[in-house]
Amino acid sequence: MSFIKGKNIFFISSELHNYTATIKKEMEAQGAYVYHVIYKKKSRYFQLLRHLPKIKKKLENRIVRNAVKKSKNTNFDYVFIIRGGMLNPETILSIRKHSPTTKFILYLWDSISENNNVLNLLSSMNSIISFDILDCEKYGFKYLPLFYSKEFETKNIINSDNQFEYDLSFVGRDHSDRYKILKQIKLQAENLNLRIKIYLVISKLGYYKRKIFDSKNFRDANKDDFYFNTLTLSEISNIYKQSRCIIDIEQKVQTGLTMRTFEILAQGKKMVTTNQHIKKLDIYSPELISIVDRNDVKLDFNFIKNPLKTKYNIEKYSLSNWVKNIFLIANA
Repeated sequence: MSFIKGKNIFFISSELHNYTATIKKEMEAQGAYVYHVIYKKKSRYFQLLRHLPKIKKKLENRIVRNAVKKSKNTNFDYVFIIRGGMLNPETILSIRKHSPTTKFILYLWDSISENNNVLNLLSSMNSIISFDILDCEKYGFKYLPLFYSKEFETKNIINSDNQFEYDLSFVGRDHSDRYKILKQIKLQAENLNLRIKIYLVISKLGYYKRKIFDSKNFRDANKDDFYFNTLTLSEISNIYKQSRCIIDIEQKVQTGLTMRTFEILAQGKKMVTTNQHIKKLDIYSPELISIVDRNDVKLDFNFIKNPLKTKYNIEKYSLSNWVKNIFLIANA
């Protein structure tokens, strides 16, 4: 049963590394008419506005309100918001006036500690869903983990040993203590004669800010340790395909499982992760997932090198099922 076939959805999000464009396509594939407004784009202009938060918030709300006006006589069945901490009451009211019977759905892609402005929105929402386990327990949100998209589907093909270019790989943005942890992992990997690929992304401005203000995690950082351009989902998928085992490092303050978790598992790969909460995942297995202490990383050579013998079915975490579950929860 599809709750969104033939329905009008006003979809509010930032660009989120092309993931939201993929979500839009999936909602359309399930029969919805999607009006997607991106309130924050990956442009130099928006990067500069990060240092002027009041102006940035006004601009982002104006973008959403203008999109509502442009939709004219379209009545929205659902307003689906991802993150949304920047929205103010006036913007929510303008949408309510436009579509009085619409259902507001908020999906929290970050933990509340990283996006606490969103607390002002909670009373305006019909459904609040989060990827963060502890936030769901604390605030009574509905829990729904993230997903993998079709770029990462391999039907759990298990690579033969000679197909791997890397024993370990990591692709992701720099934040908190990621660089510090990856440095430990790289040193251990080299001592164990393991081949490792690290693609750690940061902006040039972000690099210099961390060098100045975060000596604890960035004291020995070198520009050569980073990349200043992001990869496409297809390029990330190709690195994963060439890897025996993928590294996952969640933000220190979050308990939700990262997108990388499901992308890795969708490709039939093993994972080394710092996220202790992954034990709650229904397909958790020590053969598949190695959990390490972020403060004292110790790589398990045998885990990394031993071939994966079991096929794990994680279809329930596909984007298609994620979209269905969002609207199933909203209509419960």
